[in-house]
Amino acid sequence: TILMSKLVGKTGFVYAFEPEITNFSVLEENVEINNSKNVVEMLTAIGNRDSMATDFYIPLEHTNGRAYVSEGEEWRHAIKRSVRLSRLDSIITKVDVLKIDTEGMDVAVLEGLGEILSKKAILVVEVWPSTYDDVMSWLKGRGFCVVETTNQLTKDKGFANIHALREYAQ
Repeated sequence: TILMSKLVGKTGFVYAFEPEITNFSVLEENVEINNSKNVVEMLTAIGNRDSMATDFYIPLEHTNGRAYVSEGEEWRHAIKRSVRLSRLDSIITKVDVLKIDTEGMDVAVLEGLGEILSKKAILVVEVWPSTYDDVMSWLKGRGFCVVETTNQLTKDKGFANIHALREYAQ
């Protein structure tokens, strides 16, 4: 978030979304420490509808960095809670660069974009194996050129990194 804030400079904005309160507090602190006045932080998950959603949070000391599980998974440390869920197109009107790292919710985030992606949009998506084919289909079906930049470390952790650029420029 801080790097993006510096890259877009005084004329751009960075919107940072985080549904987990502890991580959100760290985000707010980093933004304040770095005097990143062009960052808008929001305590919400991003998805394909505006509503409240049921989520299962796992305290970080039990996750190896993975903060969320789906409702069907059994995990003895999971805590059921409600989180705010928002479509991105109900919050902002245009996106030039979008980074998605949503613990397997990538397709729902893409579905919630509506028509806000600019003609020159760049997307960076961390994709889980369970959503890989759907993400690739969504991107290619909307005119994106897709490049997978997965390395051995990300493969070992069970996800892929994808960069997607529009095939045409306006």
